[in-house]
Amino acid sequence: MAKKQFTDKDVAALDSIPEVDALIDKLTARRDEIAAEIKDNVLGDVIDLLEAKGLGREILSELIVESGSTKPRKARTPAPQKYRLPDGTEWTGLGRMKKAFAVYLEENSDVELESLLIEK
Repeated sequence: MAKKQFTDKDVAALDSIPEVDALIDKLTARRDEIAAEIKDNVLGDVIDLLEAKGLGREILSELIVESGSTKPRKARTPAPQKYRLPDGTEWTGLGRMKKAFAVYLEENSDVELESLLIEK
């Protein structure tokens, strides 16, 4: 099959957003088809290799489970709040300081950030 090379001239010939979107959809669909073909070929090669080594297809699922690739990721729990302003605004102390904290500390220069720690 002859390979079609898109040139700058081909791209410049597209003169509307719907034309560009249609081409993107076609290319995306083709990319997905190619990826599926590659996946099937690789899977077939792996099965052939396992069978050549005297192992059955069932070992494949065992290998996948052992690799941990089928384990769902645990949702990360949010960081606990570490600081609280008198108005109730809270901040974990991670990342950039919340603007409310910066303003409060600037307006109240005698207050230290550590004095805003939430007691456990």
